[in-house]
Amino acid sequence: MVKYRIGIARFWHESNSFSCVNTEAGDFESYQAGVLSGSEILAHTGRNDEISGMIDVLTSHGAEIVPLLSAGALPSGLINEDAVNLLESTLRSQLDSAGQLDGVCIAPHGAMSSTQYADFDGYILQILREQLGSDAPITVALDCHAVVTRQMVKLATALVAYRTHPHVDLVETGVRAAQILMDTLAEKIKPVTRYQRIPLIFPTPDDGTDDGPMKGPFDMFIAWDQMEKVIACSLCPGYAWQDVSELGATAIAITDDDVVLADRLAGELAQAFWAIRGELAPEPMLSPDAAFDRAARIDGVPGRDHRLG
Repeated sequence: MVKYRIGIARFWHESNSFSCVNTEAGDFESYQAGVLSGSEILAHTGRNDEISGMIDVLTSHGAEIVPLLSAGALPSGLINEDAVNLLESTLRSQLDSAGQLDGVCIAPHGAMSSTQYADFDGYILQILREQLGSDAPITVALDCHAVVTRQMVKLATALVAYRTHPHVDLVETGVRAAQILMDTLAEKIKPVTRYQRIPLIFPTPDDGTDDGPMKGPFDMFIAWDQMEKVIACSLCPGYAWQDVSELGATAIAITDDDVVLADRLAGELAQAFWAIRGELAPEPMLSPDAAFDRAARIDGVPGRDHRLG
């Protein structure tokens, strides 16, 4: 039995582009267990997140787990340059010392932006891809409020997202990502990923995925797990406070070497989400002119010196 060496990593942060309070290195160092690297990740007990699920799957397959980096910070403004340098240098150092890896399973959250990189999640995946080369699989576990970019899809072998809001399936999402990775290495599957952007931006709805308008599309794609050739599908409504060019909702379909099926399912899921857009609109729904006028009258945020029009 081949014993694969698999790197694992996790980042947790939602970057609010409209906040004037940047996220600093100290915010990552002081949040929960801080910035963990190498063996510190495995020594950190009591976690109930994607890494827990990854470890369970990789252990069951007899893989050698190579922990790289785990770091998070409370949602705030853009990640500043010092924090980027901390995370990047730590990740690169761990990759350099790790030696040859057969694959990486990572949970980058999906809504991270820095003062340097609008798509910081994609930048992290770029670092991994440069280190591993084009052939080694990289599977990604995302928050369903991820802003899924072209770069992320291009660099990842497969992307899967939470299927609940409120989020109670972090472990299960890590399990799915790790299982896809191991099945890919064992040549049991050949993941093909297709995605479709949905031109919708809206604040996170109060009702979640167990009831209300979101339930229908989520129930639909989860049921597709039983279809032949389907590996996993995901719906990412996005993160409205990340002001980036690819902002919007995304439908993702991953199949076992079936491009036509993946395209069809991504399209059907996108249409199902588009169909409920009216039910997701906030009340009252202001026109752009009315929204700008209201914003301009608020002291401080945004400042009166930054009125539009």
